Amino acid sequence: MNVMIVATKTCSHRPNLEKELEHLQIPYHTYFVEDHADLVEQFAIRHSPNLIVDGDVVFRKQPTEAELRALFDPKASTRPGASPALEVKITGDLASVDVLHGGQKVTIARNQNQDNLVNPAFAKTSRKCPPFCIQPAELAPGVKTIAELEVLQFLKQIDAGDGSCLVIDSRTPDWVERGTIPGSVNIPWDTLDIGKSDPIAVRDILEQQLSVQRQGGFWNFDGAKTLVMFCNGAWCGQSPTNIKGLLTIGYPAHKLFWYRGGMQDWENLGLTTAQPVNT
Repeated sequence: MNVMIVATKTCSHRPNLEKELEHLQIPYHTYFVEDHADLVEQFAIRHSPNLIVDGDVVFRKQPTEAELRALFDPKASTRPGASPALEVKITGDLASVDVLHGGQKVTIARNQNQDNLVNPAFAKTSRKCPPFCIQPAELAPGVKTIAELEVLQFLKQIDAGDGSCLVIDSRTPDWVERGTIPGSVNIPWDTLDIGKSDPIAVRDILEQQLSVQRQGGFWNFDGAKTLVMFCNGAWCGQSPTNIKGLLTIGYPAHKLFWYRGGMQDWENLGLTTAQPVNT
């Protein structure tokens, strides 16, 4: 069996994937896209990392260890199509959550390697403040601060066909490329910075993605979507800036939810991440 990892040299997920393959005792070779344009063209590489087995791309994202076990160990399932039992669950009663991300099914679970360490991109404890200052627990009156289980519940609603809510990654594309929450969409904070961003771009986002209507020179939020917004974590001001800006134009506070822990807490809990998709 020929197993290859094709990734960028700066891919923060590659070391974890390598550790998981080693944990499963799967021999592999790593190839960097910067050095192998032939592989990039052959396998239509657009994101990182990619796992290729016997000439087939089996993952274009960071797979969970459960997904790797299901792929490499046919005895891991007791019946065809069954998922292996997870030792590290989300809660005692919840092992994983399936969502659609870019039209493809992604299973959100926790990393099963109990020796796994946090993604180095989120291991840093200190950044200059301002601008990277600690945010309050309550961002604004009426805006509910939530955590991972509530985010997962919104993602399950969306996966079940509920078009009235949206989970938004407010980070800039350079951060999102390192991995995002599956099922979320990226609306960079600097494109929705009310009063500062291009007003035409802001109007397009409000109308086309958030389902806000412009009537008689005023915004009508009757059909506006319920938004779950997040960024890098409690030290990041990107999603808070957008939430506060939306409130200034009348967006109902009860339709705004803030995942304060953001990607730092998501990564610290070993939850599945995915590459961004175009919206």
